[in-house]
Amino acid sequence: MKVVSAIWPILGVLIGVLVGAYIADRIQKKQANSSSKKEEFRDLLTTLTQTARTIADFHGPNDSHSPEEERAYYEAKEKALIAIENRLFITTEIEKINLRSRWISAVHDVENGGHSDEFRRTVRQITRQIISAGKQLIK
Repeated sequence: MKVVSAIWPILGVLIGVLVGAYIADRIQKKQANSSSKKEEFRDLLTTLTQTARTIADFHGPNDSHSPEEERAYYEAKEKALIAIENRLFITTEIEKINLRSRWISAVHDVENGGHSDEFRRTVRQITRQIISAGKQLIK
């Protein structure tokens, strides 16, 4: 009986430490995941904004383009798709807003005679939705 009485306080402390460590680990993982999502949203917005400018300018009033401008255009298209497709932490949010197909459709439209201003409007709508999805993380 004395042995059991002596062990209970030690077991209580040990269990308390283990439960506390488990809770702290879960909180830390949740914060890291949230931080990673915010970084991915930020990176995605930056990339899409930069590449959209290049794509829209390429399809502006100037029809003749230098080889450097053409190279920059095709690199921008590829960079945008890579940025959309290689998200690890925000895949669900991207799929909910159908980002990949909307982006491809917007680029396709401007490449096939659509106006660059319409492309810019579509990109603004897309970026607003990305921002809205990112703000959901803060709540």
